[in-house]
Amino acid sequence: MKNGEINNTTPIENLREILNGAYSVNTVNDWSVIVVSSNVEFWELWCQKAGSYLLPAKADKTLIAKVFNNDGSVSCQVVKIGQTAICVSQPCKVEIQKLNTKNSM
Repeated sequence: MKNGEINNTTPIENLREILNGAYSVNTVNDWSVIVVSSNVEFWELWCQKAGSYLLPAKADKTLIAKVFNNDGSVSCQVVKIGQTAICVSQPCKVEIQKLNTKNSM
């Protein structure tokens, strides 16, 4: 089972199948895009220097980008609907978790 719904009545066997199921890893605009299911994606990018970097896709909802700077500091940026790039001020790793659910922002 690649995709499945998890709720309070999901049998344990189905949970195991969902968690151990297939996923895909793609590279889009230098981002590692990990698609866990039709509902969850993780975007990761190592930024070698300050500057603007294209996102793997135009934001279709508000997202939060976690920015792990090489100096040890951590910050967040809001990625707005329609945004196609993110700007960083120093070398860092950027992570975005994209939830494709009806109730996400």
